[in-house]
Amino acid sequence: MSKRYPGGLITKTPVTPTTASAPGIWTLDQALQYIKAGTWPIVGGTDPYFPYVTMLLHGDGTNGAQNNTFLDSSTNNFTITRNGNTTQGSFSPYGSNWSNYFGGVSGNYLAPQSATSSVAFGTGNFTFECWLNADSTSGNNFVLDARSSSSQNNLCFLIQSGSWLWQYAGTNIISTASGMITVGTWNHVAFVRNSGTLSLYVNGSLITSVSDSTNYAAAAAAGRPGIAGGGFNTTEIFKGYISNLRIVVGTAVYTSAFTPSTTPLTAISGTSLLTCQSNRFIDNSSNAFAITVNGTPSVQRFCPFSPTAAYSTSVIGGSGYFDGSGDSLSSATTLLPALTTNTFTIEGWVYPTSFSALNYIIGDMQTNASTSNALAVRLETTGAVTLYWFDGAIKTCTGNSTMIKNQWNYFAVVVNANAISIYVNKTTADTLTGTTTLTNRTVSVGLGVGSYYNNNSPAYYFNGWLGDLRVSTTNRTISTIPTAPFANDANTRWLIQGTNGGIFDNAMMNDLETVGNAQISTSVFKFGTGSLSFDGTGDWLTAPNSKGLYIGSGDFTIEGWLYLNALGSTKGIVSQFNSGGSGPGWTLYTKTTNVLEFYGGSGTVTVTGTTAISATTWTHFAVVRSGSTITIYINGTAGGTATNSSFSDDTTALVYVGGRADNSALSLNGYIDDLRITKGYARYTSNFTPPTAAFPNQ
Repeated sequence: MSKRYPGGLITKTPVTPTTASAPGIWTLDQALQYIKAGTWPIVGGTDPYFPYVTMLLHGDGTNGAQNNTFLDSSTNNFTITRNGNTTQGSFSPYGSNWSNYFGGVSGNYLAPQSATSSVAFGTGNFTFECWLNADSTSGNNFVLDARSSSSQNNLCFLIQSGSWLWQYAGTNIISTASGMITVGTWNHVAFVRNSGTLSLYVNGSLITSVSDSTNYAAAAAAGRPGIAGGGFNTTEIFKGYISNLRIVVGTAVYTSAFTPSTTPLTAISGTSLLTCQSNRFIDNSSNAFAITVNGTPSVQRFCPFSPTAAYSTSVIGGSGYFDGSGDSLSSATTLLPALTTNTFTIEGWVYPTSFSALNYIIGDMQTNASTSNALAVRLETTGAVTLYWFDGAIKTCTGNSTMIKNQWNYFAVVVNANAISIYVNKTTADTLTGTTTLTNRTVSVGLGVGSYYNNNSPAYYFNGWLGDLRVSTTNRTISTIPTAPFANDANTRWLIQGTNGGIFDNAMMNDLETVGNAQISTSVFKFGTGSLSFDGTGDWLTAPNSKGLYIGSGDFTIEGWLYLNALGSTKGIVSQFNSGGSGPGWTLYTKTTNVLEFYGGSGTVTVTGTTAISATTWTHFAVVRSGSTITIYINGTAGGTATNSSFSDDTTALVYVGGRADNSALSLNGYIDDLRITKGYARYTSNFTPPTAAFPNQ
């Protein structure tokens, strides 16, 4: 196989890298093994391929711990009751590593307001760069399209059947051979014009240079420049992830081969657009263009950089996941200490997945349909934030800013001596409609989070993630948008952070629900202090559909340690599978013959292992796709292969650990330790020695 690296073109047969001699330190021989393996390590952490890890479950913690207990982190330590199957975990609004997922869905693109000048390079120097991780390269995949119509002469950058194309006025200025991009891997791409020469760099290596004197004009003012993911051509959208897209006008940032940044890009001098790098859709350049979100692109944690530190609740925080159907939190204690309280702040983070109905975030909720709210914050079907209360009649105050679906949104409702201010993703207050001064409430009921009632009656359930909700008995100044979890202080009445789960994802991408008696066991484990325990009677973990767990095309590795209490039956290990039992999706399970089997994509591929596993002993398992070959490894030895380069993912199914969605009888009876899913990289391509320590967390 051939790959381009910062040192040039290398043609080698992939080999399995050995373990680092020490955390973050590699010998020359080990580094060369990684070069030969076919994917350049993007960041040199303890696991150079951590940017490809989309789930990592160690199962360490307190014996019997689940994700069902929510705590109030204020000093009041009020009691909170979990209703439905509300869960919590490590997916949060904090941290600096992000991407935007477009998925090739027609109409999914971003259009920065007034961004017409972002591509007005004239005849001078410029740099366009970003990281791309493609699900597919078939057909046309527009990354940048600054046209307002199909006939307008302007700029386009697209991937066409695996080749890179840079176009202006319908003419290819740069057009490479096909096969220049590997599906499922992060690629840094930079088009740089320096003194009349346009160069294409991929992962820091110079691919080609051409003479280019084009006078790049601004996009039409009336146009629809789709800077990331598409534009005028809204039906041929890039399929995959875009991260850290930067346009610099007037400067050739790179003039020779280079090593791409190992940290998020910054707004250097001349930056006209910097996006696809935050927990929400924003432009981080000094222009701060407002970005119109079209279709359903989403903000994802999956990105080309390793975290600077392992997951911790103090730095990254957490969230609660609410599935929109019966999930809520409640308490007999009221939102605020008295009906007459007229100075307070309610704030936090919201990642909504739907605005099809009213969504209630937090408040003194109704106890049944015949009473009225004392006070609540809700989302309108437009995404606007409303403060809602009852003073003998229903009163509302609504801001004019709107939240965006599929991203983290910061909100704050500040009341100061009855005067209401509402903030959404900014530090200036909204223009308000409705009753703009709080009047005395006449009803006092218990706290509710994520629904209209606090007794789990079905009404206006929130669908998505809520993180770091804080209620304060003072009017806080909103001068910055928070970048770290809220602190508890003397003015904090409630602090609901979603950080009290016992089983969390160290990849920081998934909030896991502990179904049945799924829990941590500290009596049986391979590494660390515990494992994931399942008793075979309706126990499993589920995670909301995560795009990082789509496999589709590209290499992958699913691995971990398995300990079965009994043999001779079919049991689910991990899957993202259609509940009808026929696919699409993928699933890994034990067979009655005590071997493992991997099934993917509506029968597209079935791989049956050849090595039987034993009961009451730890067995390392790995399912790896390298190129078009899927292999099952047991304790490092290959046994069972099949050929397949792509299969259909289920875009609606939950991820199951310890079971399978289509059959509750497939609940695992045993333990799983150190479950790791690596999307886009085949960690093992020949027999290997199983890990001798827990997988690293960065």
